[in-house]
Amino acid sequence: RFTFAVHELDASVAAFVANTDGELWRAAAGLAGTDELCLLMDRGFSKDPGDPETHWHRDDEAIGLPGVHPDLRTVHAWVPLSAMGKDMGTLQYLVGTHRRSFSRFENFLASVWGWEFAWFATSPSFQDDGLDLGDIAWHDGWVLHSAGPNAGSAVRNGLAASFAYCAAGSGCGGTAARVSDKDVTCRVAAR
Repeated sequence: RFTFAVHELDASVAAFVANTDGELWRAAAGLAGTDELCLLMDRGFSKDPGDPETHWHRDDEAIGLPGVHPDLRTVHAWVPLSAMGKDMGTLQYLVGTHRRSFSRFENFLASVWGWEFAWFATSPSFQDDGLDLGDIAWHDGWVLHSAGPNAGSAVRNGLAASFAYCAAGSGCGGTAARVSDKDVTCRVAAR
């Protein structure tokens, strides 16, 4: 289950994800390598006991960002709302799939069997485990990831916040600009 734009529904969430002086925003800026960020979206996620694995995907592709501007990039924070381990369906990643260039061997595998085969054949996987309330799991918007099945006995609740930025001096056509000084939402998200 998903709830979009939680920051518009809850003042405490807004203070957490939209505060440009807050720890979350500073961490996102540090990972992006720029202070010129905007809030692309935030979502609440719930996964009931017995819910299956979420499909493998890249967030930027899933929401169509490469078609908006080729230099538009994102970093994503996943915040557990209670302590949880792998059994509750934490995020799992294929390490290194955020790269934009690949080895000859990876390109060969992809040319014969496709990129998904190449990634799963050459990239080790990693899954978050032992997350506590207050932890944050970060990933690049280009990394291939999923959420495991919830084999636990409790609902897995989390909050995700996605921050966009322009990776080049082009300004990305203004898509990574904030709506205003008071509204830190990305212009591209406000369309």
